[in-house]
Amino acid sequence: MPAYIVTLWEESLAPWSTDPTELDRYADQIEATFVPYGGRYVRLSEHPLEVLEGELPVLGVGITEFPSMALARAWYHSEAYASLREWRMARGRFSLLLLEGLPEGATLRSTALAAVEQARARQRTP
Repeated sequence: MPAYIVTLWEESLAPWSTDPTELDRYADQIEATFVPYGGRYVRLSEHPLEVLEGELPVLGVGITEFPSMALARAWYHSEAYASLREWRMARGRFSLLLLEGLPEGATLRSTALAAVEQARARQRTP
């Protein structure tokens, strides 16, 4: 099943407005670290965002897709990403969420029914 890393950019600690090249190192290298893990950006934090309900107290939201939770986790802990992760963390405050997606064709109804069937099977097992 696909997995998503959702990056919530909460606070900037870097002088982005005074040095537009500050992000170049990260931008030039980050996507190459995804390749061995099948990752790709599906949304960048700089793209337009509209809050339809509630509040969103963040500067931006980025989403990266991976083929599985295991591959997303492996990328996050990889040597290739380690120095970029440290670089990013020194320049802002972020929360990263790892979410499992639904399999192709899944619906709320089919997913709920599968969970009910699993619970029933556990109850039948002594």
